[in-house]
Amino acid sequence: MNGAYDLDGDNMLEFIALELNPEIDVFPTSVRYYEIDSDSYQSLIWEFETPIELEGHFVDAQIGDLDGNGVPDLVVVMNLSRFGTNATPHVFIAVYQWDDESFSELPSATLDVGKQDRSLRCNNFALLDQDNDGDQELVLSLGSPFRGFAFVDVNSQGQLVMIKKIRPDDLLVGSGLLYTTVLDYDNDGYEDLLVISPEGNVIKAQPFYNIGGVFDSGHLIRKKFDGINGILPHSFQLTDWDADGFKDVLAPFSSGDIIAFTLTPATLVVDRVPVQPGPLTQIEVADFNQDTFRDLLMLSADINALTLVSGKDGGVEGVRNAMSKVPADIQVFAMIPLTKMGQYTGNVLVSGWNGRENSI
Repeated sequence: MNGAYDLDGDNMLEFIALELNPEIDVFPTSVRYYEIDSDSYQSLIWEFETPIELEGHFVDAQIGDLDGNGVPDLVVVMNLSRFGTNATPHVFIAVYQWDDESFSELPSATLDVGKQDRSLRCNNFALLDQDNDGDQELVLSLGSPFRGFAFVDVNSQGQLVMIKKIRPDDLLVGSGLLYTTVLDYDNDGYEDLLVISPEGNVIKAQPFYNIGGVFDSGHLIRKKFDGINGILPHSFQLTDWDADGFKDVLAPFSSGDIIAFTLTPATLVVDRVPVQPGPLTQIEVADFNQDTFRDLLMLSADINALTLVSGKDGGVEGVRNAMSKVPADIQVFAMIPLTKMGQYTGNVLVSGWNGRENSI
């Protein structure tokens, strides 16, 4: 789940859900947009399921503004195994515009990323403002067999176009997948990139500094962390975790590890965050205790537990009893802190499965 939003301005929060049937699916097969009504029930506003002619699954769905007109865009990225007569794995992007009450039924722009007879897969994507012009671009992390990332923008005719591909020399070969995340470490309006490649117990990471709209590659960093495995790219978080003035990218792993990547003008610092929440499913960052410091909320579906770590002093406050109202037969596997204008509302939305149906 991604959120929370209030795009229609009715003071009722909304969220994106990527959904699948856990009995038959491995990856999400539908994207839905819900609103939480006054009785705290979710109402379906918009949905997109994989058409028959598009065999594949969803990588992610995010809300941004690709053309800078102030109207929210829902960006959907899919990995397709078939598109009509094309049976070569490739990447498909669709953009849906907000129209006051819902997203458009038909996409305002689409792009088929790939070459004939060459396999291509998207591992994750992020939105960024590369040239500080007020509109956003997409950066896709790609693999199989192309290993690198690509930038996609909207041109003057409203069409999605690929504007650049980068294949980092130091990351051309690797046993793990490439993932990308975005941050503006020096607050100059030109957003920078961080590329992460987990390979067994070793993490490779390389920054790409955005200097006036042009990316300059930094030094590749390799660091070993014993026992680490299972990166969770949907849970990358950006925060100044240790209040040192530099933004940290937090990358969680299902092994229970959280790795902090801190980009500075001189180097990239990679450290393990000193928490032990048990096996991880998801992390979220917000100012839960309203002390102006952003805190870390960690979900472990294996033990149905939430753990809160204070961003001020690093103290651990167990909040397992916060799940006490969740029925015992439901396994919680996703969450969203509900915020308005960046302020935590006091509620966390959780989603769980009891073996037959999903509950929120």
